Amino acid sequence: MRKPPPATPPPDSQSEDRLDQDPATAFGWEDADDSEVKSSIKETINEFKTLDYKFLMPVSQVFSKAFLKKKAVRWVLLFALLPLIFHRLYQWLNLDIKQSIWLIEGYFCLFWALYFYQLIKPSRSSWHRAITYSAFTAIIGIPILLASHELPVIRQAYSITDSGGFVARLFGYIFGVGLLEELCKALPLLIFGLGRKHIIHVRDGVFLGLMSGFGFAAVEGVQYTFEATLRAHDYQTVSMVSGQFMQFIFRMMTGPLLHGAWAAIVGWFIGISVMKYNKSWPVIVVGILYAAALHGIYDVFSGQLLGIIVAGITLLLFMYYLIHGYEATRDGSGIGNGE
Repeated sequence: MRKPPPATPPPDSQSEDRLDQDPATAFGWEDADDSEVKSSIKETINEFKTLDYKFLMPVSQVFSKAFLKKKAVRWVLLFALLPLIFHRLYQWLNLDIKQSIWLIEGYFCLFWALYFYQLIKPSRSSWHRAITYSAFTAIIGIPILLASHELPVIRQAYSITDSGGFVARLFGYIFGVGLLEELCKALPLLIFGLGRKHIIHVRDGVFLGLMSGFGFAAVEGVQYTFEATLRAHDYQTVSMVSGQFMQFIFRMMTGPLLHGAWAAIVGWFIGISVMKYNKSWPVIVVGILYAAALHGIYDVFSGQLLGIIVAGITLLLFMYYLIHGYEATRDGSGIGNGE
């Protein structure tokens, strides 16, 4: 006869046997006693105690003056935290849409201003004057520009930008829109920069022109973005909302840089007129007409591939003047280092 198979405990009893096992066996400590387990825990704790926490979590160093004075650190803190501050202000002050757009427009203008201030390195006093020039263009220059639109010749030049043929539109955009807007941005440089001898170096002219352009772009950007937002709200279609979003991106990011670049080119010519030609007005006139032509040609082809190309050429010219434009300065140094 066959031997009966060995009796196996029911499933429940197997579970009970596993639960009754020594925890050391379950964790692979079959041969360990209580003293060895305690010793292992102490060793692990001692390892944590020996770590260099000042190195791993340098709280004191993070808040040290030497670290906080680094430009890169302040740059990241400023532009990372400003949107959070703006959001808090929006909730706290219950800002409307136009006020909110002003905050965002100011954010991007400040971004470009600080970036090019470090790149151009104008005289220290230029920074304070630059803010004044920017405010002058935004508060005084633009109202003068708008008032000039009512003059017969200027009104006609603006009208042909919409109704004339290509040549007429090009003429209107260059000698109407471009010329008047570049004159508007150059106004504080001509009045204060030359009149009070604030511009003594090409760097000063470029930076002051750039900042005046930012003041103009801020007002224009807010107005265009606000109008696009109202249209998107009124029509409430996906295409209108998409258009408003793209208008927002352009007016906030690229618009200030383009207006600043055109005005900075004029500022370069003004600086050159002081340093090389002893305030030669023909040099300044050529600079204004030059920037007006770039501005007007861009406006003619705005929204097309050629418009992007003209914008790229504008920025290349601006950077060329900025870096290599005038190397034979009085002290023998150039603008920037070519990097």
